[in-house]
Amino acid sequence: MDHSASALEQALKASEDEREKLNRILREVEGKLNLVLRNVTDIIYTLDDNGLITFINDGIRGFGFTPHELVGLDIFEIVHPEDRDRAFYHVKERRCGERGTRSFELRLATRAVCPEKPSPGKMDRQRLFSLNAEGQWAIKDKGNSEFVGTIGIVKPLQQYGARDVSEITGTVEEAEKGDTKLIPICSHCKKIRMNNGNWKSIEAFLQENGQLTMTHTICDDCVVDHFPGV
Repeated sequence: MDHSASALEQALKASEDEREKLNRILREVEGKLNLVLRNVTDIIYTLDDNGLITFINDGIRGFGFTPHELVGLDIFEIVHPEDRDRAFYHVKERRCGERGTRSFELRLATRAVCPEKPSPGKMDRQRLFSLNAEGQWAIKDKGNSEFVGTIGIVKPLQQYGARDVSEITGTVEEAEKGDTKLIPICSHCKKIRMNNGNWKSIEAFLQENGQLTMTHTICDDCVVDHFPGV
């Protein structure tokens, strides 16, 4: 009986030591992760299943907001109103892996630092960003999964420098004469602004200016997203 009690005591002590070791490793990993999140310039956010912000890192400070004032708000409080409809299923992404959102362009609102809740009247300018996002799912009983939220990474598009998107309103001719050689293309439909101010499809633009004849097919991602079962 004494031998059994001694063995049990040793087993419990070993289990406690192992638990403390795992906790120490977890604290070290969390410390390193927090260091990365504090210093990365990209905006990293997580949403709950209703699209409310549960976490957003300090990268948002560079655009006039603080993480504290945004947590608990709908993510679309800081998405440009004109981009909300087309960006809805990307910002609140539910898909995972390769089917998740990749390099989706949208505008977020920026403003001077203000302690009040963000509102359209407080937004002084908008910037263009590239979004990667995936849905997060939890495994429940009997192997069923449940959508629990979204994690996203938003990267400012640096090729526009410090200018607002609203300033990039030139034509192809102006871009060819300028120093930057920027072609004015719509971030949504991808049409090109021509010299007369009209917009032309990218297919027509390439055919006229690159002596290319376009043919259409469907990429693997679009087959999965838009033509399941084909």
